[in-house]
Amino acid sequence: MPAERRGRVGVLAGPTASGKTEISLRLAERLGAEVVMADAFCVYRGMDIGTAKPTREARAQVPHHCLDIVDPVEEFSAADFQNHARTALADVQHRGRFPLLVGGSGLYLRAATDDIEFGGRPDAARRVELEAMPAGDLVGLLERLAPDRAARTDLANPRRVLRQVEQALDGVTPPDAAWSGRSSDFDVRFAVVAPADRSLLYQRIDTRIDTMLASGWLDEVAHLGREYGELSKTARAAIGYAELHLVLRGEMEMSEAIECVRRRTRAFARRQLTWFRREPRAHWFDPEAECDADVTDRLTEFLSEGGT
Repeated sequence: MPAERRGRVGVLAGPTASGKTEISLRLAERLGAEVVMADAFCVYRGMDIGTAKPTREARAQVPHHCLDIVDPVEEFSAADFQNHARTALADVQHRGRFPLLVGGSGLYLRAATDDIEFGGRPDAARRVELEAMPAGDLVGLLERLAPDRAARTDLANPRRVLRQVEQALDGVTPPDAAWSGRSSDFDVRFAVVAPADRSLLYQRIDTRIDTMLASGWLDEVAHLGREYGELSKTARAAIGYAELHLVLRGEMEMSEAIECVRRRTRAFARRQLTWFRREPRAHWFDPEAECDADVTDRLTEFLSEGGT
């Protein structure tokens, strides 16, 4: 445990499409807060619609940090995010404002606030060897090296499997393991917003995907291809971008792509909920169970109470 904590931080977490962005804007006005985004893909410039990045209007209303950090041809890790987020949190606190950390990436949220040390950069020669392995063999290697780690990993995501194998080989403890004994560098109030009824969340996901497509998501993917060519491995992991790229190349029907995006997004939301259920500091709020004013009042009171 650090000898002296760095001040209070509010966390507004939740699965995708749970309404975090809208709630965060209301909370920021109530609390005199600035938003620090904890999202693995909002860090990329130009990936706006498909990541549900806060709009220009939202950012004009409330200062936002940790958005548009790198171009989508660059790799970006939780360790990279930790450095940016810690700088942003310190800056907000130094100016006497309240930092509100908002996002659905449990690892990024913990990287920002908790006493987590990430392993060094991967061994280049070893990575080449691992990348040459068939996906099934790489999954098998992870399951042999660290079955507990494999059980917590999205085995359909080759990038995550590769990174987990590297960390298992390096002896790096998974940040989501050993919840007891973890310490935070801040006084954290951890709120999770999520509908208790899973079907309502799925409806919100489907509606948001339709809205993103109507707002020009396909055009955004086409522009990224013209501007940058092939995106980095981490950027390509953002749900929907690979599918829509195949649509543009004529290798997938739009209806098939939409169904795939819906299926992947629902699976992602389930993994997010699983992560947050294992977060011992989490206090849960259901935005569908009460009106906007009531849930905002309750969250304001909770986040204003102070440390854990």
